Amino acid sequence: MRESYLRGKIRKFFEKIYLRLPFDKFHMISNYSFQIGRKMGLRKEKAVVIPWGIDWKEYKAVKKEPFVLFVGRIENQKGLIYLIEAAKRLTNIKFLIAGKGSQKEKLEKIAPKMLSFLDSFQKKRRRNYFRKH
Repeated sequence: MRESYLRGKIRKFFEKIYLRLPFDKFHMISNYSFQIGRKMGLRKEKAVVIPWGIDWKEYKAVKKEPFVLFVGRIENQKGLIYLIEAAKRLTNIKFLIAGKGSQKEKLEKIAPKMLSFLDSFQKKRRRNYFRKH
């Protein structure tokens, strides 16, 4: 317990130093993180809150079918080989990989039939997909 307390103190010390560096802006992911930054000495005009994630209200499902979705670069470090192995075992679930990358052709060759690939997955298409699945 003492070790995690000490780590927390050290982390907070370095965060305070970091918040005083001469950056134009600091990106905060929530109002909560913004308030923590303010308590640590971050000047209000140096921070901007840009929430991450998605608005789940836009993705309300009409019907539910199990599926797994990956959106991102199709590269080795993403570990998509494990997703393909899972798709081979979970034959009752639809899998979708959306994105581009150097490993796409290689993975398409070994992917099972229930796994689909898309080059892009724009917001409107993504929302419609979530409503259907």
